[in-house]
Amino acid sequence: MLYDWMRSLVVYLVLSGIIVNLTPSGNYKRYVNFFTGLVVIIIMAKPLTHIINIGAVDIDKIVNDMEYGMNNNQYINRETDACNYFEMGISGEIEKTLVNDGFETEGVDVITNKEGEIYRCYIFFNNKLDDETVNVIKNKVNDVYNVDYNNIYIVSR
Repeated sequence: MLYDWMRSLVVYLVLSGIIVNLTPSGNYKRYVNFFTGLVVIIIMAKPLTHIINIGAVDIDKIVNDMEYGMNNNQYINRETDACNYFEMGISGEIEKTLVNDGFETEGVDVITNKEGEIYRCYIFFNNKLDDETVNVIKNKVNDVYNVDYNNIYIVSR
């Protein structure tokens, strides 16, 4: 990409130099210089536009790679809508199970692996929980949904 950018800049500078030198002196030469200068600025800014145009999906992928590590191939591609709907359904089921057992959750978020198994589970509570309650919740989710005990995270305020 950098090579193509530099090549297009050099080619444009050569062509614009030829055009400016062929333009007769007078009022038009001033406008030609102005126009070629604007185009040079646009060409110079092209690498910045490439950096700025990182999409939301790319940012989500970068954040996931940073959080779970580049060597961890357990999590599924987060860009697919099917994965998101599947995880939302599982989250709702876990939340419903916990509410039926008397726990008032603020929400549940899960991350699945490529096989559709729950890889990580985050359970959010608005109130502070004691260690015994946290263990009961983790054991419940572990028993019912077969989630590794160490991959269940209880977030409480």
